[in-house]
Amino acid sequence: DLHSFPTRRSSDLEIVKGNRFYLTVSSCHVDWPEIPAGSQNWIRTPYSEGIVFDSCDNLEFTDNTISLGYNSRSGSDDTIYVLDVVNSDNVTISGNTINALGADHIYGIVVENADNFTVCNNDIDVSSDVHQAVGIDVEGPAVGTVIDNNITANGTLVNAVYSGMNWKSATVSIENNSIVAIGYAANAIELGGTSATVEGNAILAK
Repeated sequence: DLHSFPTRRSSDLEIVKGNRFYLTVSSCHVDWPEIPAGSQNWIRTPYSEGIVFDSCDNLEFTDNTISLGYNSRSGSDDTIYVLDVVNSDNVTISGNTINALGADHIYGIVVENADNFTVCNNDIDVSSDVHQAVGIDVEGPAVGTVIDNNITANGTLVNAVYSGMNWKSATVSIENNSIVAIGYAANAIELGGTSATVEGNAILAK
């Protein structure tokens, strides 16, 4: 079952703390339907994810360990999202350890449509066997902070910290992180969206 990952929807004040997740998933394509037709509003519809929180305001995801790998691939541009937080405000993701291996595309933490989020003090190590590895991805509309994380991404194409891929408003502060990007095309930080503050980071790209 491709959907047999932990999922939580429509909750207020969700606390997930001190757990260990050992996950193996299939790496599948992502659908991008245009809703409504002709609007140029493309909706990310993934099938391969580790842990998902949708519409969970005041989420606290802290001090957890996630180890994720894949056991098969299907479709073009197959993609895995390890921790996916969408449509949720006042989110804190802190003190977690994420180690993940994907095939074509893998994303460590995704925050999308989130106001007042904080991603801090996490250890994130993601690698792609085939193409792209992304450590943290912020997609609009979103406002928040990425601070004091250790982020390592390894692949052919690397975006250790990424924002604004969906062309929507994203305002993010990226501060005091240790960022390592290793790949043929290694981007430590790639920014889109509305605005960003990048300050005090230690960056190695090679």
